[in-house]
Amino acid sequence: MLENYIISLATAHTRRQHIFSQFNSKSIPFSFFDAISSSEQLNSATTRLLPLFSEVDYLSLGEKGCFMSHISLWQHCLDQNLPYIGIFEDDIWLGEQANKFLTNDSWLQEFFPINEPFIIRLETVYEPCQIKSMPRNSYHNHQIYKLCSPHHGTGGYIISQAAIKWLLSYLRNTHLDDFTPIDVLMFEHLIPHTKINVYQLNPAICIQEAILHPQESSLGSQIEVERSKKNPHISKRKLPQKIKREITRLKKQILRHINRRIPYQVIPFK
Repeated sequence: MLENYIISLATAHTRRQHIFSQFNSKSIPFSFFDAISSSEQLNSATTRLLPLFSEVDYLSLGEKGCFMSHISLWQHCLDQNLPYIGIFEDDIWLGEQANKFLTNDSWLQEFFPINEPFIIRLETVYEPCQIKSMPRNSYHNHQIYKLCSPHHGTGGYIISQAAIKWLLSYLRNTHLDDFTPIDVLMFEHLIPHTKINVYQLNPAICIQEAILHPQESSLGSQIEVERSKKNPHISKRKLPQKIKREITRLKKQILRHINRRIPYQVIPFK
C-alpha cells in the first residue's frame, strides 16, 4: 500500500477539514505531518538532517519550513524502509481517479524497477511545460511522461526511496548559495540530472486550490506571499562554485536545445 502524507500546520483546521473531505470521499488513507513553522522546529530539523541549511539566510522562514517539512518526510520514508511515499500539501483537490493511484502501489511496482530513483509529479499548475512520451503503459487513461522543462509546485508527488537517498546525498554536498525553494529544486533543477528521473502524470490527479479556483480560493499560499516580498539574493560564490554553476547552466542550455522540438502543453486536471 502507498503511504500518503499531508503537510499541514497543526493549527490549520480549515485546511485539514478540506483534506478530510477530499481523501475520505475517495477512501484514500493518509496521515497528517505537522508542518515545520517555528524557528525552534526549523533549527531542530536542520541540525538533525541538513546542518548546512541552517546558514541559508536568503529564503523566508516559510520557504525554509516548507523545504525541511519535505526533507523530514523523505527521511521518514528511509527510516520506515518504504519503497515510495506520497507527499501532498493541504490545499489540494483530487481528481476523479486519484484513488486508483493512491490506494495501492502495484502500478508503481509494474512500471518502475525497485531501485530506480524517480519522482512522479501528480499535479498541474496550468502553465505550459514540455513532456516526452516514455515506454510506460497507460494506467486508467493516465500516462507517465518524462518532464523536460520546469513545472513548479509541490502540491502532490510520489518519490521513491532510491530518489530520496540520492537527493539527500546531493543536498548535503550542495553549496550554501545554491539552495532554492523545494519546488524549484525538484521540478526545475533536477530535470537535467541523469541520475534521477522526474516524471509528470498526464492528466494530473491533483491541483492546488489557488490554481483551480484563483478568484475564490480560501486556502491561499502564505509562502507565495513571502516570496513576492523577498529581496533578491546576491551570491558570494568562490571560483570552484562559479565553475560548477556555469557547468549546470550549460547543461540546461544543452537540454533545451535537445528538447527544442518538443511542444509546450498545459497538463490538464482530471
